[in-house]
Amino acid sequence: MYQNIFSHYYSIDIENDIVTHNDNQTFLQNVKTFVKEKMSNLYFSDSNRQYKIKDRTTQVITNIKGMIETDDSQTRVDFGESIARRLLNKEKDVQTRIAQLDQDVQKGGLILTCFEQDSVKYCAVVKIHYIDFYEENTFEEQRGLPKKHVILKTSICKISGNIIDDDFFLSDSTKPKGQGAAKFWWDDFLELAPLINDTDNTKKAFTKVDELLKNEFKEDLASYWYFRNNLVSYLRSEEQFVFNTMIERTTGSLDIEPLDGKDEAEIEEFKQAFERKIRAVQVKNGERQFDTEFTIDKKEVKARVKRTISLLTNVDLNIKGEIPDFKNKIIPGVDGGKKYLKIYTDKGYNEFKKS
Repeated sequence: MYQNIFSHYYSIDIENDIVTHNDNQTFLQNVKTFVKEKMSNLYFSDSNRQYKIKDRTTQVITNIKGMIETDDSQTRVDFGESIARRLLNKEKDVQTRIAQLDQDVQKGGLILTCFEQDSVKYCAVVKIHYIDFYEENTFEEQRGLPKKHVILKTSICKISGNIIDDDFFLSDSTKPKGQGAAKFWWDDFLELAPLINDTDNTKKAFTKVDELLKNEFKEDLASYWYFRNNLVSYLRSEEQFVFNTMIERTTGSLDIEPLDGKDEAEIEEFKQAFERKIRAVQVKNGERQFDTEFTIDKKEVKARVKRTISLLTNVDLNIKGEIPDFKNKIIPGVDGGKKYLKIYTDKGYNEFKKS
């Protein structure tokens, strides 16, 4: 069940240093429709990254609090205008910094909204962008909002009573997947701080998924090593972590012995169940263990992926990263009751071959 409590739109004009609120009732009703269509499920987006309030006395937090506490529409508009004016000033600072690169801050407006979804109240701060275009019938230059990809930056939190939750979830469509929101948005403008840094995100994501693989395949170590190798390959080859992509790359082609001879329906059933288990490790007791998108810390990956396996007295196998065609390169077996490990390697062969 959805209910809009309030939605206000502010036009941000950097060139003329103007913030404008449109109070036309038809316009505001259309904004509310836009919010319902685009933002009602924003809190649960996979592209969100978690941030936290630095200080409850900052300008944006103070004015959001004012907006949700007042019943007077004009007072609420004034609180919102203070937030919009802050965004204008921060965007002017950014424009000054990037002007020498012949770039411009994307033109846009700010939506400030509070709504209730399934008995939970949310507050969102959202930047949307304009595009310049020529009107089809008159060929006159016009400015408007694109129907697709209209939202640039988002910030959303829960509201309990009139208390703003400590945690905000942010996304930024202007940045590559996994990179997180622009610093000016979460730091300069909103004055928030990342809840989990990239190093901890990398450590926790690898550890939690690896633990699942160990538990899931403790009786089938060949499958464990197959999936772990896929996970390591993803973390070592990509710069940005994207949860859904990681799951897809970790499951891979499902080239494991327990699925040999299974039909497509059985393989798909296994795949869906396995993916659900991986997805579940990201949240525990309602709290995120790691973000769904972040920049992968390569030093942390290097430290995590190394495994040393004792083979014989004074003989170890060091696994330092992914192994291409893993299943066909390292093969366990039994010969006359004696266990062995077959490793296909030209270099190793050359070291031990008879002259």
